[in-house]
Amino acid sequence: MSMLMLPHPQTRYCKAILERYLMEECVEQCIVRIDDQYLPRLIEKHPEKAPEVLYNEATQTLEDLTKKLPIEIGYLGLGPAIVEMIMHRNIEKMKLINHVMIRDVRKLRM
Repeated sequence: MSMLMLPHPQTRYCKAILERYLMEECVEQCIVRIDDQYLPRLIEKHPEKAPEVLYNEATQTLEDLTKKLPIEIGYLGLGPAIVEMIMHRNIEKMKLINHVMIRDVRKLRM
């Protein structure tokens, strides 16, 4: 009979708070990883590499992050699903920003 009982409300509340805290930490780390792929910043950090190489590496890193995002954020509840959609959109925006930047770099070289 004890298996059919719902957990105490305080237990559910504590679990929800802990899950939210862990998700927030993960989201903050993901935001930093996305920001680290900003092409001008990468060119500044690695002047010895060609911008095209850095662009390809950044794109690949962002693709990998997109694939790992559902696992890192989690699946429980509606919150992680919404956060995952927002993070996915941010990754796509960074890829677009980098694409525009590399296009401008190529134009300047011509």
